[in-house]
Parts: sequence; C-alpha cells; structure tokens
Amino acid sequence: MSFKLTYFPIRGRAELLRLILEASGSNYEYEPLHPSDWGTFKPQTPFGQLPILSTPDIGTIPQSMAIARYLAKKFNFYPTDLKEQVRVEVALEAIRDIADGILQIVADDDFQKLKVSHAKKVEAQLQYLEKFLSENSTASGYVVGDKPTLADLQAFNILDNFVKPLYPEILKGFPGVVALKAKIASIPNIQEYLKSERRPAVTLPGFAKALNTPEECQ
Repeated sequence: MSFKLTYFPIRGRAELLRLILEASGSNYEYEPLHPSDWGTFKPQTPFGQLPILSTPDIGTIPQSMAIARYLAKKFNFYPTDLKEQVRVEVALEAIRDIADGILQIVADDDFQKLKVSHAKKVEAQLQYLEKFLSENSTASGYVVGDKPTLADLQAFNILDNFVKPLYPEILKGFPGVVALKAKIASIPNIQEYLKSERRPAVTLPGFAKALNTPEECQ
C-alpha cells in the first residue's frame, strides 16, 4: 500500500501527516511542490490548497486534518471508544489553540515584540495541557490510554516545531508535556525520521518572521 503526499518543501501543515505515516511504517512518496509551480498545480487540487494525499483506496484527500484523521483511523492512532475519542478531540483543539496563537504572531511585522507578550499565554496553555495529561487514568503520560494517538503526535508536532524553538524555557517548566514529547520522539520510526533527510529543514515559508531557517528549526 502506497501513498503520495503533496505539499510545499516545508514541515508546515504536512508534518503531522508525515509523523503518522512514519510512525505506522507506511510506504509513501513525498512530492515537494516548489512555490513557483503552485499557480499551475493549484487548479488540480479539490479546494485550492495543500497538502493533499493520494491514497490507494479512496482517491485524493484534501484538508490536513481530514487527512490526519483518515490516517490515524487507518493505522490505529485513533481510539474506537467514544469517550476516548472525545478526549483525543479535546486535546487536538487545545493544541490547535497553541499553534494558532503562535502562527498569528510569526506572521506579524512586530514578531519580536509580540513573542515576548505572547509568552504568558503559551505558559497558560501548557499548564492546561499538563493538567489534562495528568488526568489520563492509565498514568501513561499519553492523552488517553496507554499508547500514542493522533493527539499525542500532534502535540509532539506543535511542541517540537513551534514551542521548543520559540519558548524553550517555558516548555521546560512542564514535566508531563516534556515527557510526552520525549515519548513520541523515542518511537523508533519517529526517531529515525527526525534524523533523516525526509524531514524538511524548515517549519514555515520564507515570508514568515521566524521558523524559516534550518538553524531556528533544529
């Protein structure tokens, strides 16, 4: 079974999808689309957006989180129990709040000033996440149950690509969150991916005010 993931040559909105594909050991092709080719390629996409995933069973899927849920359900990174599904979805929304706030400031010309003022919000969001992780009845350190889910992989994605580079000292103050990040990074397939050339060197495109150089994204 083979998949083809098409996206720009950055981590961006496709990194979660790569993490799922890598963690599952799936065979996939990554097709990096150069921005200069986007005008020609855009009309071929269902919603005029990337990423898209070509699948062997249901055709082409647009929208990054629709792709993520498809892959997570296909490769057992999404629980079958309704209560556990709710917990995963709650975590995904909380993690999205962290990402959205950071994406907003890195798009602003006053990024350096906003980065400082935004620190307290990031700290509060991580505090909520820390508490949420502690409420998992299995005490596994994951969002729910005793194995990683889509929410854990997304937490790693946002923590590693956004929070760690911009707010490393704040992150260190939350041992449960740090431990979750380390647990995902230690999954053998993920560990190998993070060291490989398959992982794009930067998180965001060049017009962003941060996270667009390999040095910032290590």
